[in-house]
Amino acid sequence: MLWIIALVILFVALALPAIGRILYLPSTRNIFRGNHHPSMDEVMERIRSLEDEVSLLGKSLSDLRDENIFVQNLLANPEVTESRAVLPNSDT
Repeated sequence: MLWIIALVILFVALALPAIGRILYLPSTRNIFRGNHHPSMDEVMERIRSLEDEVSLLGKSLSDLRDENIFVQNLLANPEVTESRAVLPNSDT
C-alpha cells in the first residue's frame, strides 16, 4: 500500500514540470484567456510603431557604417591627424 502512495507522489512530482510547460505555451494561454483578436486600429498602430522602429534602425545602421568607414580610414592611414579626420557624410 505504501508503494502505491509513493508511486502516486512520484508521478505527480514528475508530471508538474510537463504540465507547467504545456500551460506556458502561447496557444494554451490564448485558450484560457479567450481568443482575443486585435481590432484593425490596434493592428495599424502596431504596424506604424514597427515602421518607425525600422526607420530608426536604418538610420542607426547608416551611422554605424559611416563610423566604420571612418575607423577603417584611420587604421589604414595612421598619419592622418585628428584635425583632418572627418566622418564621411557628417553634418558638422
